[in-house]
Amino acid sequence: MKPTDKKTATRKIASICGLSALSLAVLAGAYFLTREPEAEFIPSSVQTDTATDTWKENAGTDVERPEVVVVKHFCNTYG
Repeated sequence: MKPTDKKTATRKIASICGLSALSLAVLAGAYFLTREPEAEFIPSSVQTDTATDTWKENAGTDVERPEVVVVKHFCNTYG
């Protein structure tokens, strides 16, 4: 192998590595410059004066239910 061939091969490897590093740097820069910050989650406040920790059954409350009317209609079309 000639000494000039070794220098040429070293230059090619160095230029390929340099271009690869440069392209990775450009991609990383584009990613970090274009990403949007994540919105911080802030829960809504809970009013503690209206909230209760227990369940109370209202036994005296009557619920009116509508009447159900069933209508049967027979049609004799064959006769």
